Amino acid sequence: MRNVNETRLKFYLSDHDIYEYYFGRISFERKFRSPFRRDPVPSLSFYKSKDVIRWRDFGLPEQKGSDGIAFVQHLFDISRDDAIYLIWDEIIEDNNIPKRLKALKSTSYNFTVEEKS
Repeated sequence: MRNVNETRLKFYLSDHDIYEYYFGRISFERKFRSPFRRDPVPSLSFYKSKDVIRWRDFGLPEQKGSDGIAFVQHLFDISRDDAIYLIWDEIIEDNNIPKRLKALKSTSYNFTVEEKS
């Protein structure tokens, strides 16, 4: 079992960091071509809701959520847990973490989630 969960991942990385790594520079003022399908008319947009940067692709019949983890989940067609592990491995473990956060990576924190009985 890996020692990573959503809380630990989001401590090190914001949704913005995740989008920049897997999509590129985002903007709230324009629409983009979808990376999930052929998209001749840009229909992917990013917006902020309750301090979370969310995405919406108007050409998809269903979305698995709308935060950075869900973006990776949909991009690779994997489970949410697998998306968390993938992001952790590719950005944190492979040392592709944004420079402003590198000092945090060397600090140990307890992010253990207690399981409910």
